[in-house]
Amino acid sequence: MKCTLCNSDDVKKHFSRNKADYFICNVCRLIFMDPSKHPAPEDYENRYKLHNNNLLDMGYRKFLMELALPCFDLVNKKSECLDYGCGSTKGMEIIFKGKGYNMESYDPCFYPEMKEKKYDLITCNEVIEHFYKPVYEFKKLFGFLKNKGFLVIGTNRWNAKTDFSTWHYLTDFTHTSIYNKQTIKYLSVLFDFKITGFYGNRIAVLEKGIKAGD
Repeated sequence: MKCTLCNSDDVKKHFSRNKADYFICNVCRLIFMDPSKHPAPEDYENRYKLHNNNLLDMGYRKFLMELALPCFDLVNKKSECLDYGCGSTKGMEIIFKGKGYNMESYDPCFYPEMKEKKYDLITCNEVIEHFYKPVYEFKKLFGFLKNKGFLVIGTNRWNAKTDFSTWHYLTDFTHTSIYNKQTIKYLSVLFDFKITGFYGNRIAVLEKGIKAGD
């Protein structure tokens, strides 16, 4: 078994849930589901379509704003922004446009068309935990960014106090990759990014450096 992010074989079984074993990497600290147990594409899409995201729901809007607010200090209203993994509602795009910012949306299930361009800012809210092959997906994401562009990710991070036997985040069987702060720091080194801030236990902001290139 090798880590799906850093490819290290310094991994061990950590716990079992969702009729699958989860492993922890001692190098990057990613926790990942046994790849042989990944949900089939149709099961993943069916689970994804159960999400009931409604912008009229103030709880959902507050949830989106948790990630959006740090972004407004990173870019100006002429910047090119993308919400990657927007779901069915394009909620983040609506919020950004309501504040006068440019934003496009991409989602593999609902809005699979994506322009061939680079962006000043990419938001990725409750998406990276679904990555089957994180190293491939992050390489693709970082490639969509301009130099000095920002990737703002929102995902529940595990820590030393997390009880994986009861943690609500794992009731969703499509959450196959679980990160902590050390994992995010590993990502920043791997792709030559600078971490500009952590906000609460979900939001992290990474800035693409010049060395990362185009």
